[in-house]
Amino acid sequence: MKKVFVFVALVLQTGGVINAQFQFTPHAGISITKACIGPAAGAGAQVGVDVRYSFNGQDKGWALQSGLYYQQQMYIHGTLLEYNYQIPGDDAIFATFISPEAPDMLDYLPEGYKMHSIDYINGKYREDYLSLPVMIQYAWKFTPDIRFHLSAGGYFAYAITNRVKRTCVNVNAEDLTQVTQTEYKHRTGLHHWDMGFICQTGLEVKRFAFLVNYQTNLYRRNSGSAYNLASFSVGYTF
Repeated sequence: MKKVFVFVALVLQTGGVINAQFQFTPHAGISITKACIGPAAGAGAQVGVDVRYSFNGQDKGWALQSGLYYQQQMYIHGTLLEYNYQIPGDDAIFATFISPEAPDMLDYLPEGYKMHSIDYINGKYREDYLSLPVMIQYAWKFTPDIRFHLSAGGYFAYAITNRVKRTCVNVNAEDLTQVTQTEYKHRTGLHHWDMGFICQTGLEVKRFAFLVNYQTNLYRRNSGSAYNLASFSVGYTF
C-alpha cells in the first residue's frame, strides 16, 4: 500500500511539472500585410495558438515557443488606369496599362489614333496561410499577475488558398461619363511554401494575453513576393 501511495505522489508531482512547463495561449485578432512593392496594406484575420515550454518550469526566464496560426494576407492594389485607343473607323481597340502617376497618355498616342475609353481598375488580393513559428522566448515576471515576454525565431508557412477580386469602371474618354462597371473574381497560381523571420512581444495580465507579432518572408523575395506583416491579437493562457 505504501508503494502505491509513493507511486501516486510521483505521478501527481510529474504532472504538476509538466503542467508548469507547457502553457497554451489561444488567440485571435487582425493581421496587416504590406508588400514591399505595389499593393497598399490590407487587413485580414488571424487566429491561432501559442505553445510555450519553459526550461525552468516557471513563468519567467528562457522558454521555447511554437504553435500554429491561420493568417489572411490581404493586399489592396491602388487604382490602375487602362487607356483604350483605336484608329478612327476601325473596330479594333488597343489597351495600355498605366499608373495614375504617369504622364497624360494623350501626349503619347500613336499618330492617327484617338482615345476611346479609360478603365479604372481596383483590386484586392488575399492569400490564406497556415503558419508554424519556432521561437526562443525570454520573459520577465514583474508581479504575480503581470508577465512580459519577447520572442524571436523563424516560421514555415503553407498557402491553402488565394483569391483575387477586381472592379473595373469603364469611362468614356470624351465626356468622362461611366459606361460600364464590371466585377470579377478568380484564383491565381499558388506558391504554396514560404518561410521567414518572426518576432513577438506580449503582455499577460493575470491570464489574458495581448500579443503583437511581426514577420517578413525570406523565401521568394527576389521574385517580387517580399512582404511585411504585423498582427495584433488577444488571447487567454492555460
